[in-house]
Amino acid sequence: MIFSIEGKLEYKEYENVVLNLNGISFEIKIPLRTFFNLPDTGSNFKLFTVLINNSENNFEIYGFETLEEKKLFLKLIKIMGIGPKTTLNLFSKMEYSEIIKAIEENDADKLSSIPGIGKKTAGRIILELSGKLIKKEERAEKFEDVILALQSLGYKKREAESIVNEVIKELKNEDNPEIVLKESLKRLAER
Repeated sequence: MIFSIEGKLEYKEYENVVLNLNGISFEIKIPLRTFFNLPDTGSNFKLFTVLINNSENNFEIYGFETLEEKKLFLKLIKIMGIGPKTTLNLFSKMEYSEIIKAIEENDADKLSSIPGIGKKTAGRIILELSGKLIKKEERAEKFEDVILALQSLGYKKREAESIVNEVIKELKNEDNPEIVLKESLKRLAER
């Protein structure tokens, strides 16, 4: 696989660029959002790339501005019913952070608003990726105040962490610390 390509930007159009690396020109498919961040032709530019053999047995290179976008692209194209073109369209219409948020918040309506992604496919994306995109450390930091609040009420740190993790998991990765705190207190009171 070609991890990334950095070269002189020879040509650009809405969903394609050509990067020249030591005399070899690579045509790379990009999301429309990336097009608006491109420098002038003749400038150096780097894209994180994925090489894919398409249905017509031709090789295509897809390029992304960040490694995170590339990793998400690779996860999405493994899901049944989603190909590289649909995924590229998703990246064209939504920013990386919006895609992550829609998946983590189970927002099938937002995902299915993208041409090529129906309700069933949006549901499949959420089912397969929800809870797997945000690192555990990031999630733990987000709810550190909830754990501290529980500790201030007399609960041991390990007990507080355990109940918060349980609540997050069962509430489909709930993002609101206030809701997590209320549910955690409710469950602790029932024990």
